[in-house]
Amino acid sequence: MSAARAIPPMEEVVQTIIITYANNALTVSPSGPIVAGGELITFTNGSTQGSITITFNPNPLGPPLGPGPTLFNNMTLGPGASQTQTAPSSDGSVNYNVTVNGTSYGPYVIQVGPNGVMVVQLSTSASGTVYSPQDVAIPLHSATGGGGLSIQPAGFNITWKTTDPLSPTLPRSGGGSQSGPNVLSGDYDYSAAPSNAPHPHQKTLGGGGGGRVIIRS
Repeated sequence: MSAARAIPPMEEVVQTIIITYANNALTVSPSGPIVAGGELITFTNGSTQGSITITFNPNPLGPPLGPGPTLFNNMTLGPGASQTQTAPSSDGSVNYNVTVNGTSYGPYVIQVGPNGVMVVQLSTSASGTVYSPQDVAIPLHSATGGGGLSIQPAGFNITWKTTDPLSPTLPRSGGGSQSGPNVLSGDYDYSAAPSNAPHPHQKTLGGGGGGRVIIRS
């Protein structure tokens, strides 16, 4: 009888994110990956000098659900240091900022699974529309799919300053979409006003049109 053939163990999939600060500029590569549930994510400080702090921001789901999970734990990495964390098994999405020498950069994004979604929660105040968060990052469309975005709640008309980067387009709140297949990475500004606003030019908060969608690659 011949011996049974040994089957080598499956290699774990690792996504490495390298964060480098040089010449007063921060580079994050990749800055908007879409990863699989359970995939290992290694964060590396590619700088030779200075520590970096990575802070994950809760995904605002809005009442009555409350803040969503942050998916990963905050960390501080010294020069050349790395830390590996495991993506959750369920789909989700999270934005994060990187702080170097007291200056915060971002947001950047990690999406877990094809159905991970970043959420923007709209509300109103005496000054106009409030965006939470005001700047939101989603991944660039790739072979894996698009970066998910949902703007809530229903009842707001959305006006894009230049181009609507989503597919399907999102002319009003209350629904979800993804980054379009032919859209480039960059900033896309928009404003939102309640559908029952007394006039279409109701004041909005925030520079550059109110809210901003940042497509990261």
